[in-house]
Amino acid sequence: MNVLMMVSWYTGLNKEISAGIFHYEQIMNMKEKCNVALFWPFDIEQKERCSCEIDSGVRIYRTRFKEGLKYKIQRLTDIFLAFKRINKEFKPDIIHAHVAGSAGKYEIALGRLFNIPVVITEHCPLELTDINNSRSKRIIHNVYRKSKANFCVSDYLTNKLREVFPDCEFQVMYNGINIRKDVIPLDVRKDSSVNAVIVAAFYNEYVKGYHILLPALKKVLENDKNIYLHIVGDGIYKKKYEQMAYELGIQDNCKFYGQLSKEETYKIIKSMDFAISASLTESAGVFVEESMMLGKPLVVTKSGGADSLVDKDAAIIVEKNDVTALSDGIKYMIDNFYRFDSKKITEYAVEKFDMENINNKYINVYKRIIQNKKDKNELERNFG
Repeated sequence: MNVLMMVSWYTGLNKEISAGIFHYEQIMNMKEKCNVALFWPFDIEQKERCSCEIDSGVRIYRTRFKEGLKYKIQRLTDIFLAFKRINKEFKPDIIHAHVAGSAGKYEIALGRLFNIPVVITEHCPLELTDINNSRSKRIIHNVYRKSKANFCVSDYLTNKLREVFPDCEFQVMYNGINIRKDVIPLDVRKDSSVNAVIVAAFYNEYVKGYHILLPALKKVLENDKNIYLHIVGDGIYKKKYEQMAYELGIQDNCKFYGQLSKEETYKIIKSMDFAISASLTESAGVFVEESMMLGKPLVVTKSGGADSLVDKDAAIIVEKNDVTALSDGIKYMIDNFYRFDSKKITEYAVEKFDMENINNKYINVYKRIIQNKKDKNELERNFG
């Protein structure tokens, strides 16, 4: 069985993987079960119409991508010709696209042109999807209607999409997490402090809630709670929030690490007392899943997807976009993190988010869809 992952974001050629880490980990695990390749048709650094290389153990096809309406025909032509090459060389039995409004809309067209069944996994929060635009909504609706299966990465996102597109079927398929059991804590703790961690990129000014979290941290410190916050993530707004930390006078109570490898990130999370997710909106929350896998309790805002992943034994949930609510939640966790059962949190997370289990579910769906196509073709040959 040949599975083509068509993704909406990934990392450029010969670079340390940052964007698309989840896709990479999913593919590396799935390679043990089937042949799998990745197609990223949105590489702005790509010079060729289409390239193919083995990058970090993954067979990757990349297509050049140029923004702007004047390049629309070129983009469509490049993607079509790239897929002709993929179909000839890799011969996909099924295409699995991630995000309906970007990769998915091309996948549906390609699937019909080349007679290949398609499935969608939706990662994008509804709040960040342009469904208020009637044309965009029609396109996304068409993707969901014509795919053979629509997966959503949280219960929250699933329910929201069912409300907006009631004639389409959606099912929950969590982001799979693959963490070794022998993660060794990194020696980064601030002595005499309660240590907390957030892992969230600075790609957007407000989505991850840093503009709420840093003032909340100051408020916690003003209440004589000794906390040190470890901040993992990079992006164009990182310097802004480093400056905010200095302006708030909390620079000695937090550290900005920038982008770290998954291994380093896991080691930092493992060494913490608890984790924080301060987002305004999320479709799910890989960091939330990872923290629970590592046995850490969380303070989570009502961002949608993230708070739908946890239960009362793993986290406390507070209002989003509210400095006082978040600071109160952090203060509570400082006083009570030791009461949470780390082993129980890990067991809960493994049962729901283990990569092996998630990929096995995907494989079973692929097999069913491919078999249905074969059965249909057989009927048409016999009775058509």
